Amino acid sequence: MSSDERPIKVEAEVFDVPAELTAADEWLAEAREEVGALLEKYGTHTIETQADYRDIKQSRTLLRKDIQSIDQRRMDMTRAVEDAVARFRTGAADALEPLRRVEREYKRQLDEWDEGVIARRRAAMREAYEDMAPALADGLCPFDLVWDLRGPGLKWQNRSTGEGRCMDDLAKVVEGIARDEGTIQALDMSPEERDACRAEYFRTLDLGAAVGRVRDERERLARIAELDAQRAAQKASLEGAQTSMDVSPAPERARTPRRPERPATRPAAPDATAGPAPRRRYVFEFECDDAQLDALMAFLRENDIHGTRRNA
Repeated sequence: MSSDERPIKVEAEVFDVPAELTAADEWLAEAREEVGALLEKYGTHTIETQADYRDIKQSRTLLRKDIQSIDQRRMDMTRAVEDAVARFRTGAADALEPLRRVEREYKRQLDEWDEGVIARRRAAMREAYEDMAPALADGLCPFDLVWDLRGPGLKWQNRSTGEGRCMDDLAKVVEGIARDEGTIQALDMSPEERDACRAEYFRTLDLGAAVGRVRDERERLARIAELDAQRAAQKASLEGAQTSMDVSPAPERARTPRRPERPATRPAAPDATAGPAPRRRYVFEFECDDAQLDALMAFLRENDIHGTRRNA
């Protein structure tokens, strides 16, 4: 204790053993005596006759009343003992409170001192960092980021870590950042990818994650370009097919459907000896309403023309 600290006066408080605890021991002794006397009173019996049955039934009723009486007194004594214990705990806590207040004040002062040590260490390291790497400290990779990302692993925030060790670690961190940046410059990347990788690294100080993110982005852009090329090729193919299948629209006519006129006589059957006529596939595109479509389909069926129909 320093000379300017004054001793703290604490008044002693004497606690008597709660009377209920002593009474509980006395109650147990009396209960055992009472139970012994009741055992002699009731004893044991066997049932051999109807009268024995009635006697035991009556004895059991009386015995249960005696047990209930003792148990009720036991519960009353238990409550009294529990209340005494609760009062004792409260009194003991109150008696210790002055000492606990002193202990809490000691802890507050120690924490305040430790926080001051860490704050002074952080300020000194910030100044050293700005001298070691002014280009990094000026917004590219500020000291606070280095403190948050590298400090916990190197125990810079621990009171027990010496400031000399922290400064040595800081110099190694700066060297590591420069080394990682050189690695990025040597990677097979475009200038845009290299800038993106450096920006990501200076945000996280994680070289592997920064390189991986840039490579993932490169693969993503390649897949997008491939998809765009596929879509462009499909569009060109569809436009070419559309041009080859265009049919000039028929002149405007009445919308009343009309079944196509059937020839007076069916075409002559092909010569059986010449073999079947070759069938070819054609693609047409028409504009018609539902009634006209029904008429067209009927015409195709009547002339044994088969194929596949789909909506444009």
